[in-house]
Amino acid sequence: MAFGDDLDMEQVNSMIGARDQIGLLYIYSKSCAACSVAKPLYDELKAAGLPIHFGTVCTDTMPDVWEAFSLTSIPSFLFVGGDQALGECRFPTSTALLKSMAEKAQAILTNG
Repeated sequence: MAFGDDLDMEQVNSMIGARDQIGLLYIYSKSCAACSVAKPLYDELKAAGLPIHFGTVCTDTMPDVWEAFSLTSIPSFLFVGGDQALGECRFPTSTALLKSMAEKAQAILTNG
């Protein structure tokens, strides 16, 4: 299944349930200044061609995501797969950090 921008909860749940590869949810708000600063990191990671499902979730249009993932702040980068959250980074400073987290998340998904 292909994922993209501004997923709905059904698409989010499909990404979480994926067992073939991890997913990265970029959770943001249109009115969040820090989110606009963090978005280029998401775009750079997405363009890197990693074997990851990518998707964005806007809290403005899907406020239930706060409770669904116990979020306390945004932007949030949430790695998911195998019916679970595999890792979260609230404000990464580099794509290298996100790539490292992706590797760890993939190891968790692969090794159970």
